[in-house]
Amino acid sequence: LVVTEISAGTFSLYRFFVRRARRLLPAAFACVVVVTLLSAFILLPDAFWYYGRSLLAFIGFFANVFFYLTGGYFSAPDLEKPLLHTWSLAVEDQFYLTWPLFLMLALPFLSKRMIVAVVLLSLMVSLWFAEAKVSVDHEFAFFMLPTRAWELLTGAALALVASQVKLGRAASEALSIAGIVSVLSSFFLLRSHSNFPGLSAAPACFGTVAVIAGCMSQNVVLTRMLSYRPVVFTGLISYSLYLWHWPLLALASYRLERPLDTGEASLIVLISVAAAIFSWRWIE
Repeated sequence: LVVTEISAGTFSLYRFFVRRARRLLPAAFACVVVVTLLSAFILLPDAFWYYGRSLLAFIGFFANVFFYLTGGYFSAPDLEKPLLHTWSLAVEDQFYLTWPLFLMLALPFLSKRMIVAVVLLSLMVSLWFAEAKVSVDHEFAFFMLPTRAWELLTGAALALVASQVKLGRAASEALSIAGIVSVLSSFFLLRSHSNFPGLSAAPACFGTVAVIAGCMSQNVVLTRMLSYRPVVFTGLISYSLYLWHWPLLALASYRLERPLDTGEASLIVLISVAAAIFSWRWIE
């Protein structure tokens, strides 16, 4: 969309940000209002003070920086951080601030092939940096845009070349199958001690791009599997489910002062799904 509008001379940075804001912010702010009210009753004063600081970081789109500077996933108790998951939304927002600016500067002067080459080079540099950083500063590698950019740039590269690449049926089938196998392999390859992200994130990331590329131009088997209504519906509510699942799990565990058992976790998941459906239907 951005490349097409820039090429046509109709792109507006203001309209781009408004589109992103309308897509992401209403459901996010509705969730945060409820979570803040719950936190006021559940969290102890020190934890609630920390929550308030994380809330400001979320509003300012630098939650990833905040959690990097204050411990993140790997040090302080996660259950005192109901907004911990918003680090990834901050990374996404920071990418949205830089990606269209890059295209606005590059498209008038570089061919599309050159832009793709720059994106792929940036992707490789970011992936190398993530792999180098993950064993030195795990928190930085996990939370910060420079070490996460390669994941976003992988999708950006596909978007830039998608209109020029037309795969045959056999190639599409093979690519989509290879992609889903690569994604599923992460369930077996990743462990709690894995150096993540970096190369350990590559199977899921590149596999996802392979699935998209394989399913784009041909009605392959995987396309039909992913078109079943329950799968499509899960995709529709996925953003709201992302917003709701962690705060509810964190607050429930904090209130009980212990990890949730299977039944309790299942109940929280069901509540999260119900909240996500409501959020998708009435807010998104």
